[in-house]
Amino acid sequence: MKTLPVKVKNQLTFNQIALEEAGRYAAEDADVTLQLHLKMWPELQQHKGPLNGFRKHRNAAGAGTVTR
Repeated sequence: MKTLPVKVKNQLTFNQIALEEAGRYAAEDADVTLQLHLKMWPELQQHKGPLNGFRKHRNAAGAGTVTR
């Protein structure tokens, strides 16, 4: 995955690149994020601490609930 430079002279913003290129980048970014989630989430569930507080807060707010 190519990284976008933080500061480069004459750098284009995301909305200035071709839609196809933006789509490929976004899809690859989403794929990497999902792979990290699938790898790390089971490990995080084994630990007590901030994750449990996050989970309780998220569940109380109804966030993360998917209805179909």
